Amino acid sequence: MTMTAPAGLAPEDTLRVSDLGSALDRFPHVKLLSLDCFDTILWRRAGHPADVFYDMQQQPAWKAVGLDARLRIRAEMQARSLVQLRRGSHEVTLEDIYRAACDDLAPEMLESLQEVELQAEERACHAMPQAVALLRAAAARGVQVMVVSDTYLPEPLLRRLLAACLPADAYAAIHRVCVSCEYGKSKADGLFPLLASRLNLPVARMLHVGDNPLADVFPARAAGIACLHLQHLPEMLESRRQFAATALRLLEPSVCSERGAPAGYHPVIAGIALDGDDADRSIGIATLGPLMHAFASWLLAHREAQQSLGKRVKLAFLLRDGYLPHAAYEALSGQTDGRPVCISRFAAFAASFRDAGDIERYLALFATSGEYAAMLKQLGLQGEEGDRILEALQGHPSPQSEFNRRVLHPRMVAKITERSACYRARLRKYLDRELGGLERGDTLAFVDLGYVGTAQRVLAPVMRDEWGVELLGWYFMCTPQAGDANGGRCGMIDASKFDARTIDTLLPFVSLLENLCTTSTGSVIDYTEQGAPILSQGATTKRQTERVRRIQEHALDFIRQAEAHYEAGGARPAIDSLRDAALAEFSRMVFFPDRQELAHYDQFALELNLGTDRIIRLHDTDHSLQELRRHGIFYSSRQGEG
Repeated sequence: MTMTAPAGLAPEDTLRVSDLGSALDRFPHVKLLSLDCFDTILWRRAGHPADVFYDMQQQPAWKAVGLDARLRIRAEMQARSLVQLRRGSHEVTLEDIYRAACDDLAPEMLESLQEVELQAEERACHAMPQAVALLRAAAARGVQVMVVSDTYLPEPLLRRLLAACLPADAYAAIHRVCVSCEYGKSKADGLFPLLASRLNLPVARMLHVGDNPLADVFPARAAGIACLHLQHLPEMLESRRQFAATALRLLEPSVCSERGAPAGYHPVIAGIALDGDDADRSIGIATLGPLMHAFASWLLAHREAQQSLGKRVKLAFLLRDGYLPHAAYEALSGQTDGRPVCISRFAAFAASFRDAGDIERYLALFATSGEYAAMLKQLGLQGEEGDRILEALQGHPSPQSEFNRRVLHPRMVAKITERSACYRARLRKYLDRELGGLERGDTLAFVDLGYVGTAQRVLAPVMRDEWGVELLGWYFMCTPQAGDANGGRCGMIDASKFDARTIDTLLPFVSLLENLCTTSTGSVIDYTEQGAPILSQGATTKRQTERVRRIQEHALDFIRQAEAHYEAGGARPAIDSLRDAALAEFSRMVFFPDRQELAHYDQFALELNLGTDRIIRLHDTDHSLQELRRHGIFYSSRQGEG
């Protein structure tokens, strides 16, 4: 997606974040570099400046005067109205804001409240690596730097914030700090001409860089100062970012009441040059890459936590959908301790039948589907045995009851359990080969995207009782299950942090993520006696496979660039913040896709992965529009098979 300049600006007036460090190369005559502060030099970990206040409301000083985030926002609005009446200006100081909230504050309490806010900003803000590069370039060229900010922080406090967030040499490059609250004018209201007059600035040899055209570019230009607009994202990606924030607020009531929304990967994406209307690249860089980076970060932290308890942990990424999570984990950590393994739902069930109870539970899950041929295959009843059962169902008044009766006959149960034991032995040989051996006392973690963790659920009793191996399930998203109080099954997005209703709402759509994470090989249906996987024929089209491959390459490129960003000094978000960011982006991807994404997903189909070659079309725009016109705006349905 091409970076387009805002109205009134030419393309040459726009600067990408990735090019910020070399901005002076375009203006060799400049002697004074003027920089906006927030979202140019300093970026926040929060999605919006007011989101920082949710951290402050947990502090004792705020609680002592009854302040919370919403009252802080309201106090600032009230302070600006009061100052407008008294001084004819909207520019306020931090003291004005707190006195508007509580007009009888003692001086020591006022100082304490201001200190709480500054410390919260120090925790929330970080220096953008490209801005640090620009400050260093200015110092190397002998160009003086002036920070010009529309802020209620007086100069001493803003200097403290800059000094806390910037490397010492980059902070030393800043000669002046000018803030709107001390001059009584914002940049848009005439701060630049005022500074030029009072400070005798060399306007003709100045360059100003800022992210807000209305506050930075147009006022600087009107004052005769050369200017560049620092554009964070192309328009389409900025729209996606806003929709992600909206989705998070809608699905998680605690956001913007108990905690703020995270900035997530906004600084990383902004620092990547995104040009051209390449749907594969935009989905990989701005959606799939962040989701996989967050998941891999959570997996790494979770693995380290388990190892700290003395467990011998081995990771098995379940193919086919575990293909990209495994590649993301390796790209993030540089470790090769996790292995991709061919275990499907079909294989897990086929290896799990030890007695009639296991078979009954299987029938309770699937007999109502009517897929009797596929079920017989999974039960190990093929050939003449299976054909006889299928023939008996033809014309039967109650085929499901008859199917259950025949399968649960003691003779059939004996055959099923015997064949399942052989299947299980082949599976064990395969896992030993892939994982370098499984020993009693090992902890094996299945890594997958989500739903209910079928493979783990049906194989955990087998591995525990017969192999002496604890089987855990670590998922991108999972819903609570009865009998899982010991934490053997958890997800990056699960009920430990998020509302279970949110997860239930989103789980049916994990299939879209599955399509983006899968490998092009077929699903495993059996294993040889030597422990080699036997794969089915893949059913998706070559065109879909190629597009998915390109998207995955861009997603892995994002992960590498994200790590480079953090190693260069960008602030690495906390795991809880990444979990919020992942929920926000996945929800946006599901509920607020844009035109480019919808056109892309129209071509996608999902394989059922249960021993059949049937596929389901994920999205059909034309059919959806027809149904919407027929049933009205509140119509909602799930697309049928295709």
